[in-house]
Amino acid sequence: MSVTALVPGALFAERYEVVQCIDFGGMGAIYEVIHLQTKRRRALKIMLPDVVENDDLRRRFKLEATVAAEVESEHIVETFDAGVDTATGSPFLVMELLRGATLKALLKRIDRLDPGSVLHLLRQVAMGLDKTHAAGIVHRDLKPDNVFLIKRDDGALRVKILDFGIAKVVAAVTHPSKTKVMGTPLYMAPEQLTGDGSVGPPADLYALAQLAFTLLAGQAFWQSEADASESIFNFLLKVMQGEPDPASERAAELGVELPDTFDAWFSRATAKLPADRPASATEQVEELEALFPDVGVKPSEAVMAAFDQTLEEADEKRRRAGATTAVRDAVREADDRPSNPLDTKPKRSQPPVAGVSSSSVSTDAGATQVGVTVPAQQPRTKQALWVALGAGAVIAGAAALGAFADEPAPAAPPVAPAAKPEKPAPEPKAESEHANEAEAEAENEHEHENEAEAEAENEAEHEPKNEALPAPSAKPLPKAPVPRPWPQTKKPPPPPPPPPEPVDPLKIR
Repeated sequence: MSVTALVPGALFAERYEVVQCIDFGGMGAIYEVIHLQTKRRRALKIMLPDVVENDDLRRRFKLEATVAAEVESEHIVETFDAGVDTATGSPFLVMELLRGATLKALLKRIDRLDPGSVLHLLRQVAMGLDKTHAAGIVHRDLKPDNVFLIKRDDGALRVKILDFGIAKVVAAVTHPSKTKVMGTPLYMAPEQLTGDGSVGPPADLYALAQLAFTLLAGQAFWQSEADASESIFNFLLKVMQGEPDPASERAAELGVELPDTFDAWFSRATAKLPADRPASATEQVEELEALFPDVGVKPSEAVMAAFDQTLEEADEKRRRAGATTAVRDAVREADDRPSNPLDTKPKRSQPPVAGVSSSSVSTDAGATQVGVTVPAQQPRTKQALWVALGAGAVIAGAAALGAFADEPAPAAPPVAPAAKPEKPAPEPKAESEHANEAEAEAENEHEHENEAEAEAENEAEHEPKNEALPAPSAKPLPKAPVPRPWPQTKKPPPPPPPPPEPVDPLKIR
C-alpha cells in the first residue's frame, strides 16, 4: 500500500481508519483518521519511507518524535503515537486533530498582518519555544507551515507549534552523497547550512526573526534571492554572506513601512554567530514589542475575518468527508445485514456472485486491496454465459441471411429461341424433279413458318412483360444501380447458332 494511495476507509497500522487527506508535501502527507479502539479523531502524519533509512535511525525517530510529548505547554501540539508502519516502512506520528489553519493558509487569504496581530502570535510562539529549549529540544524547522492557529472558547487565537524534533532526525539521516538540503532554507540559520553540528536554540531564534519579517511584510526576507538563484547552492551562499540590504528597505519595496529601529533588532536576531543573538525567544519578542509602543497586542478584525473564512472552508471540506464516511458506513452495515430475517449469517460470509462491488474486496486469500474489484464467478455461471453468447451469435447470423434472401435476385439476360440446324444444300437434279421438290419445299417452308409463329406466341406468353420506357428527353437519365453480384447455381445456355438463310427457289432452278 502506497503512502500517497491512502483513500477514505483504508486501514493504517492496523488501528487507524483514514477519513480524508488534510495536506501533503515533499516529505509526506497528513490525514484525518479515527482510532478504532477509542473512536477519537486524530491527525496522522506519514513520512516517506526513504526519510529514515535504517533500523537505528528509525528507533531514533520514534524516540525524538515523542520527546515533545513530555513538555506540557498549551502551545505545543500533543502527540499520542509514533512509530514505523511495518506494511509501508513509513515513519508516522499521531497527533491531536486541531480545528484551525496554519499561518501559511492565513497568508494566502490576507497579504500581510498588522503589527498588533504579529506580536500577539509571536508572543505565544516564544513561550512554546522557551519550554522546549529548556527541555533540550530544538525545533530546527520553524516556518509558517508549522505554526497552527485555533480559536479558543473566548474567541481569541491560540498558537500550536507542530513537528517538534522531526527536523533534527531528518537532518541526521540525510545521505552524505545527496545534495538535498533538508528544511526550509528561507528560515534556516547559517549553522544549519554548514552542518557543523552546533545547532541549538539560537537556530530557532533566527527562524523566529525571519518569521516576524514574513508576517509584517507579506514575503520572506530571502524570497527575491531564492527566485533569482539558478541553483540551491548559489542561494545558500548568499544566505551565508548575510543580509545585503536593511530589512526596512526591503519592506518598503513591498509597500510596508517599518520603523528604522527594526533594522537593528532584525540584524541582532539573525546574526551569523549564534552567541550574538538574544538569550531567549521571549526576550527577543519583548524587544520587538518595544518597537511598536502605540500598538495593542491583539488580533485585528481583518485578521479574525480572514481566519474565520479559512476555518469555514476547512469545516466544509470536513463535512463533505464526514458525509462520505457516513454513506460508506451505511453501505457496510447494509452489506452485513442478512437479506432473510431468518438467516443469521452475514452476506459477506456467502460465496461471491458475479458483479462489481464498490467496497474493498479480497482478490487473493488473506490480501485486501482498497478500490473497485470484480469478484470471481462460479463455473456454472461462466458456462451459461458462453452458451448465451453462442446462441445470440447464431440468431444474429440467421437474421443476416434472411435479410439477404429477401432481396430480389438480378434478372437473367433474355434467351433467344433455339434455331434449327442448317441443312446442306441439295444436289442438282432434273427439271421435273426440281419442280416437285420446289413445291414440296414451299409447303415445308409454309409449315415451318406456322410452327415458328406458334412457338413465338408460346414464348411471348411465358416471357415477363416489360414496362414501357419513358420518352427520351434532353436531360440524361440517372445510371441504374449496379445489381449486387449473386452466385448462380445454373449456368446460362450457350448462345444459339445464327438462323439459316432463306432458300430462293429461282436459284435452285
